[in-house]
Amino acid sequence: MRGSAAANRSSGSRHAKRPEDWSLEERLLALQESHGLVDEALNAWCRERGLFAHHLAQWRMDFCVVVGTGNRRENAQEVRD
Repeated sequence: MRGSAAANRSSGSRHAKRPEDWSLEERLLALQESHGLVDEALNAWCRERGLFAHHLAQWRMDFCVVVGTGNRRENAQEVRD
């Protein structure tokens, strides 16, 4: 029975994994896919993937913090290069 339940969980959905197991690329794609969804549409989208709306909000904040932490002079030099 345990083996059967584990097999059903793993084959249920390609997105059925813990939020912390999502790669940065997968998180960014999820944010893009869910952008503009509100209320029940957003909740349904999250349920299909085993997420909650607060996971998306946290990921969005994480991306903003990472982008905003660099030195502007270094970023400008990198752009020129």
